[in-house]
Amino acid sequence: MPRTLTLMHVGAIAKLALLALAVLVLPVTAIAVLGHVPGPALALGLWWPAVQGILPTVTFLVLPGAIGVAVALYYASLASEGQLAASYALRLSPVALAGPALFVGVAGSLAGLAVAGWIAPSNASKIHDTIFTIEHKNEPRLLEPRRLYELGDGRYLFRFEGWVDRDTVSRAYLLINEPTGERRVLFAERATFVRGEATLSAVFEQGYVHSYQPGQSQPNSIGFDRLRQSFGTDAEGALPRRPWRGVFELSPVELYDLAASVGLFGQRARDWVSEAFKRLAIPFLAFAHAIFAVGLVMRHGRISTRREFRPAFWIGPVALVHAVFVVFGEMVIFAVPAAVWLALALILVEIAVGALWLIQSQRGPGRVSRSSSPAPAAALATPR
Repeated sequence: MPRTLTLMHVGAIAKLALLALAVLVLPVTAIAVLGHVPGPALALGLWWPAVQGILPTVTFLVLPGAIGVAVALYYASLASEGQLAASYALRLSPVALAGPALFVGVAGSLAGLAVAGWIAPSNASKIHDTIFTIEHKNEPRLLEPRRLYELGDGRYLFRFEGWVDRDTVSRAYLLINEPTGERRVLFAERATFVRGEATLSAVFEQGYVHSYQPGQSQPNSIGFDRLRQSFGTDAEGALPRRPWRGVFELSPVELYDLAASVGLFGQRARDWVSEAFKRLAIPFLAFAHAIFAVGLVMRHGRISTRREFRPAFWIGPVALVHAVFVVFGEMVIFAVPAAVWLALALILVEIAVGALWLIQSQRGPGRVSRSSSPAPAAALATPR
């Protein structure tokens, strides 16, 4: 294929792939952010670190599917417009015509490996730091009704029914674990947070307190009209530090070093195998989907004559195949690490099927027949 024509096809496929990527990634990222970050936290600007943490991961998971869809749509469009038939008339083979798609697939795999190996791990901590901050930061505006919050390094458990105004909540519940072993359970109809002080505190109104001494089964109960209780931690201090680190945050070198110590069974083995599959195998699907999609169109598309363009017919198989591999990476391999071998075998099967279709298209229904080949110019001329 001439170099200029090759570059034209590569550019068109790449643009279509980027468009498909944006169409898929943006709504998925938005839904994930809204699912992890409550409304009050969004108003405080915590949506941005959440986007930074989620977007790279969603990108490398979706990128292979976007490339497969773009290849299928582009070649199906060429077939429906008769351009592939014209290319065959110039004696270009299906393998040569598939070259731009395979090039984009390889480039997409390399880009996906870079995002999955370095960009996504370095940003994944931001979404989990955001979630940890929402759950542990002593900032009243981050609290949502009917959720149990752990405050003060686990010493206080707090819950409320709803917001009354900017500072006041209704039907508040507070469990206090004292260092002496005493437990106090506080119920109140209203609680108003006190702002502008060094520590977070609240004034509870119209309630009662149950005190449980160590070894005591029956509580000592007392009612109150107003009771001020401090949560014992900084109200406006630094963000809390997350005490754990996930395997999804490890650099490629750290992930490789961890392989020697995870063993064959247990939670760490499931985490490592699932993460390694997503980082290494999922990006490689860009090439696998590209050869599968172009082989699908070349072998099963009637490219010798113009026909109706049906996008769903070509998108469906590619999208379904990609969805299967994503489910494998996120769920099946995590539950059964040995399933990674089945997933890798299926990737090889996809590549083999796509290559087989390309080879068969040399003589299959995708080839131009004599009866359907472009008519000579003399035959198409109108008699004077």
